[in-house]
Amino acid sequence: ANPAIGFYFNGTTPAAGLLYGNAVQVAIQLVSVLAAAAWSITATVVILFVIGLVTKLRAEPQEEIHGLDLSLHGESLADR
Repeated sequence: ANPAIGFYFNGTTPAAGLLYGNAVQVAIQLVSVLAAAAWSITATVVILFVIGLVTKLRAEPQEEIHGLDLSLHGESLADR
């Protein structure tokens, strides 16, 4: 961030980025990205676990071999 054109939320302190001598801002952003990734992965695993308690998460191997359209919906490309 160029401190000549950007300010922190208080509106008076210039915001400087890595190229302007503020490496701490990059570290803050890196921690934020890692926290968001950790949250997303954790939430996805929890959601999949809960769904797995209620229903199957995957079709049977034999259904996959024959095709899911045919085995689950009774449709095939030749029907059209």
